[in-house]
Amino acid sequence: MKSNRLQTMEAAGEQFIGTEKPISEHLKEFRQVIVSIAIVFFLVFVVIFTAFSNTLLSFVIQPIIARGIEVVFVSLAETLTTQLKLSLIAAFIVSLPFIVLRVWSFIGPGLYPHERKMIAPLVLVMLVLFAVGVVFSYLVVFSLVVEFLVYAADDIVTPMISVGQYVGFLFSFVVPFGLAFEMPVVMVVLTKLGLTTGQSFVKVRRYVIFGTTVLSAFLTPPDILSLILLAVPMIVLYEVGILAAKMVKPRNQALSVD
Repeated sequence: MKSNRLQTMEAAGEQFIGTEKPISEHLKEFRQVIVSIAIVFFLVFVVIFTAFSNTLLSFVIQPIIARGIEVVFVSLAETLTTQLKLSLIAAFIVSLPFIVLRVWSFIGPGLYPHERKMIAPLVLVMLVLFAVGVVFSYLVVFSLVVEFLVYAADDIVTPMISVGQYVGFLFSFVVPFGLAFEMPVVMVVLTKLGLTTGQSFVKVRRYVIFGTTVLSAFLTPPDILSLILLAVPMIVLYEVGILAAKMVKPRNQALSVD
């Protein structure tokens, strides 16, 4: 007998690229995907750690070094563990295209054609937005935050920054910023699922702008430039999300039209 999924697809006039397989075959394919990802990730990590770990560390601490501040290590293994963390993160970034392709090769055949057409560009947009958020926060906002935090107590104490704590603070800052840049994607997905509409986002716009401004004031140094550099991109992304949500047809509406 045909599965309910295949019957639904046939009723909608869609063709299923994959074939029905026993669960053991799916598990075997999934294991092959995991093993191949692990091997590629490990090889990339080894290359980055052995050849580029010093370069990575120098690049990351550049905002501090450029200000003439001494970066120190407070435990014997701190520099090594910091290089390991940076190499792991860099290896993940470099391996990400391969990871996405391998995961897609596993789940793609099990999706409807319209699902494949929607998910593929959505994943690409998510990756690009996250990268833009991280780069923007590191090159623009983070430098201002470092400037403020370092020189706020410059007349009181001599700054000597631990390399491990500095790198930890850096990633705790840029990663949430990258995630915040996913706002338009989240808005589109919520609209597509029929949980909200573009018009609903318009109705709460003033509250979002106010909340974003207040949150930016807490997260940035007490100057208007830092606040603007954080709040304005978030507000712009929200407006982009509204425009994208208005162009999306909710799933239940799409089914009724079809």
